[in-house]
Amino acid sequence: MPKRFWDAQQPDVDDEGVTTTSLKSSTSSNTAKVTNADPSATDYGLVVRSFIDDIVDGDLYQRSTNAGQGFQVDTDIQTVTGTTKTAFFLLKNPVGSGKTIRFQEFTFTFGSVVAGQSTTIQIYRSPTITANGTALTINKTKSDGVTSSVASAFLNPTISANGTLVQAFVVVNGTFKRNLNLNRYLVAGANLLITVDSTTANAEHSVFSSWIEV
Repeated sequence: MPKRFWDAQQPDVDDEGVTTTSLKSSTSSNTAKVTNADPSATDYGLVVRSFIDDIVDGDLYQRSTNAGQGFQVDTDIQTVTGTTKTAFFLLKNPVGSGKTIRFQEFTFTFGSVVAGQSTTIQIYRSPTITANGTALTINKTKSDGVTSSVASAFLNPTISANGTLVQAFVVVNGTFKRNLNLNRYLVAGANLLITVDSTTANAEHSVFSSWIEV
C-alpha cells in the first residue's frame, strides 16, 4: 500500500534542530585530505571537487535539490480576519503525476498585536474540495533547475469536508519549524489541507513548505 502524507514514523529529531551529521562528517574527512596531502603529489583541484561532490552526495535531500527535484512554496503573510477554523493552505499532487512528494520542512508563523494569543494549526489529508482558491507560485529550490513541480498550491480554498486529521498543534506568537527529513509523503492523486484557528481576529499567518519530487 503506498504511503500517504504523515504515514511514516517521525524520527527523533528536535523540531528546532537541523540534521548536519553527514555534512560535518564529509567536511572533516576532506579537511584531513587537504591537511595531510603531499603538496608535490596532490591535485588540489581533484581534492576540492571531491569535497564538493561529498557535500552534494551527503543525503537524499541535497542530492535531489542539486538534481533539480526540490521545490518550495510560501503563502506570504496573510491576515485572517475571523476567529473560527479557516481553510488556509491546499497542496495537490495530481492523479497520474508519476511523482511522490516527500516533505523536508514546514514552517508556520503566527503574529498578533495582542500578547499571549495563539493559533491552532491542523493538517488534514483527503479533503473534499469545492474550489481550489488563489493559486500560489511554487519555486524551484535550485533556481536553474530545468524541471517544474508537478504539484499545485493554493491559498484560502473552499472545503466542504476537511478529511482525515493527521496532526494538530498550537503556535503562540512567533514561528514554529517542523523538520520532516523527507519522512512524510504525498502520493499522486492525494491532497493536503492546512487549517488555522486563531484566538484573536485580524491575526497574521504564513505557511512555508519545501519538498522533493521523486
